[in-house]
Amino acid sequence: MTSVEYLKMTDADALRILRACAADDSKVFISQHARERMVQRKITRPQILRCLENGKISESPYRDPKGDWRCAIEHYTAGSVITVAVAIKYNNGERTVIVTVF
Repeated sequence: MTSVEYLKMTDADALRILRACAADDSKVFISQHARERMVQRKITRPQILRCLENGKISESPYRDPKGDWRCAIEHYTAGSVITVAVAIKYNNGERTVIVTVF
């Protein structure tokens, strides 16, 4: 299957991609910065995956200088609202990089 290159990504497009990546968590990569924030803020990988599966877009997708799509998604889990900032990357398929969490 070929990858679709978006000229403008909508919230619905981003949610579809994030949910698909969360369903196959081998497509979810956590940056070193996000790992440090997870420890600092006591946020777990399962919480991040739940956020990707069930959350709502809090910052609409935009292109960064590298050409990746970035957005933020939030979800109420484990007694608090967490926000996950992600980069959606395309190279041989879609994958998600967790940039930071708060």
